Amino acid sequence: MLKKGTDSDYIFELPEEETVSLQITSDVHLELLKTDEIAKKEISKLVTPSAKYLALLGDIGDPEDPIYAYFLNYLSELFEYVFVVPGSNCPGSEYKSRAFCLLILIQRLVKYPITYQSGKKLLEKICQSIEKSNVILLMEQTIKFQLKNKIVWVLGTTLWSNIPKKAETSVSSTLKDYKYIYQSEDEIFTVNFAQNLYEESNKWLRNEIKRIEELENDDQIVVLTHHVPSFYQTSHPQFEGMLSKHGFVTDMEDLFLESKNNNKVKLWACGHTHFNFDHIIRGTRVISNQRGYLHDKIGYRPDFTIDF
Repeated sequence: MLKKGTDSDYIFELPEEETVSLQITSDVHLELLKTDEIAKKEISKLVTPSAKYLALLGDIGDPEDPIYAYFLNYLSELFEYVFVVPGSNCPGSEYKSRAFCLLILIQRLVKYPITYQSGKKLLEKICQSIEKSNVILLMEQTIKFQLKNKIVWVLGTTLWSNIPKKAETSVSSTLKDYKYIYQSEDEIFTVNFAQNLYEESNKWLRNEIKRIEELENDDQIVVLTHHVPSFYQTSHPQFEGMLSKHGFVTDMEDLFLESKNNNKVKLWACGHTHFNFDHIIRGTRVISNQRGYLHDKIGYRPDFTIDF
């Protein structure tokens, strides 16, 4: 049973359940499927239901394109609930008619200086339009699963990246976000603007984790983001040592289970790097299940599921 919470945005009361199964997918890039006809044929291959709940961890497609809503409606029939964490990637100009980035979406629809909150409202409206009303936007949102013997908190946010000064030039010249996204009608997307988004998201995430940990019980925390929280084998080896990785990854290992703070983050699922992984890092399981671009062969699993 789902309801609104006082200590969370949503509560699932599951008194008979000992665990939760959550299917994970990200980076399917519907905008690269050139026509709606092709997209509708391919959609059935992207996700094979193997759990009650599905988490889409960013870079799914362009919400303004009808195929995006079609995909969410299709998934809403297969799962009890679908959780959507917005992505940040913007494909090249050859795909601009379908290219999705949160800030491009805002730029198209809002004719005044944009804010993160205005983008949130727009995406909420899109998710709320799904016919079965079982698609939930996780944009700095918390879900509380009350199970038979424990409580699991699921925290969802894009996260963005903490980009150090030494990496600013490399990131801005490598990532297409900084060529095709506008932060206002007259201003191109900048590293400073992205940094502000990261700091807001990071602050929210850390505050939520701290709040839950102060409850002093055996609760567990699962984090869902688009961006990646560790540099340890989360990108293709060809990018080892490259400063551009800071556009995809931020070191958040101080929040992991075996950090000096003994945090409760048991699992962290993410995407964005187009490289799949499943590691235990400082006691926390860090995973991804990314489809990637059409030419990517990265071990994507249409039925990938985690239990917690």
